[in-house]
Parts: sequence; C-alpha cells; structure tokens
Amino acid sequence: MKKISFKILLPKAIRENKLIKGKKNLLIPVGIIIGVIIILSILESSFGLLSTTFMGQETIKEYTKEILGIQKQIQIEQGAYRDILDREAQFISQKNEYWITQRDGDMNQSFQQKISSAASKASVDLSTAGSVQVSKISDDLSIGEVEISCSGSMEEITKFIYALTYSTPKMYWERFSLRPDNYNSKGTIYMTCDAKFLIISNKDIITLFGIGEKND
Repeated sequence: MKKISFKILLPKAIRENKLIKGKKNLLIPVGIIIGVIIILSILESSFGLLSTTFMGQETIKEYTKEILGIQKQIQIEQGAYRDILDREAQFISQKNEYWITQRDGDMNQSFQQKISSAASKASVDLSTAGSVQVSKISDDLSIGEVEISCSGSMEEITKFIYALTYSTPKMYWERFSLRPDNYNSKGTIYMTCDAKFLIISNKDIITLFGIGEKND
C-alpha cells in the first residue's frame, strides 16, 4: 500500500512554521501534529484491515471451490463403496449355491447321500450315481461333475430333477437325455445326465460367508 505523506496533510501554516512563535506557541502545533499522526495511523490501519478482508474473501472462494471438489469426490467414492457392499451382499446371499467342504462335508460321500435321498423322495429308481469328478477353473473355484442315470415316470423324474436343482449346492445339467421304455414298462422314462455344481475353496470367501471349520 502507498504510504501517505504526513507533510502533505498538515495545515499550510504548520508546514511553513508560521504558528511557531516562541515556546508558548510551540505546544499548539505539536498537539495538532500528534493528533494528525494518530488519525493517519488509524486510517492506515483501517485501510490495511480492509485490504486484508478483501484478500481473505478471495482466499475463502478458493478454499470453497477446493472443498466442493473434495466433497464431490467423496460422494463418488461413497457411491462406489455402496455398490461394492451391494455386490458383496448379493454374493453372500448366493452362498448356498456353492459346495463348501467346511459346511457340506466330504464331497463324494455327502453328494452320494444327497442324490440317493432325492431319488428316494421322488420314488425314482437310481441306476447310477458316479463319483464326483473335479475340474479346476482357478485356485479359488472348481467344477464338480457327477453322472446320473435313473428311471421312473415323468412326474417322478421331474420331482427328482427339481429337488437336486434347488438343493445345496445348486445343480446345473448337461448332456441331459430322456427316452421312454418301449419294451418293458409303459410310461417309464429313462434319464441320463451329468449334474454339475460349483466348488469354492478360497478361505477368505468362505470366511466372508460366515462359515467356519466343520467339526467332526
């Protein structure tokens, strides 16, 4: 800020020293000078304060702009985080669709029991339920496959398929074949298929499902 010259603001009489006539008159101009100096100091402080205030407003605008940018970024990240939580919740809700040894036990033994139980409830004649064949997809996920052959009425086979499809784990069918018995029993249907299911072995995923080690 440009300095204000005290000399310019002094009365002409004081500048020319016309009022100073001896020691008696010396107190008058000195008092005036001191008063003017005080006023000018106050004005200078006021102008400085105003200048600081205006600079502060510009700074506040910059800070406000920066804060709004940060707030927008936080909202974007919160939305992404909510999306992750939704996906996680959906994945957890599907945990019964996978075979998990810690929950479901020995694969071959438990699966044979599962197939036999479904066949018995549906009243189908179970001919074949082979051993589980495992094909590894990744370190965390595998596919189990079992060959199944059975016979019964269409209604009985439908019940059998339905029971296995919506069991734990969920079944996916491949090489599904139906043929009627045209020689021995009218109305009997022979079914041959491969039943497949997904196997999860990743410990972190199993923990996410809330499943601990199976107690023997």
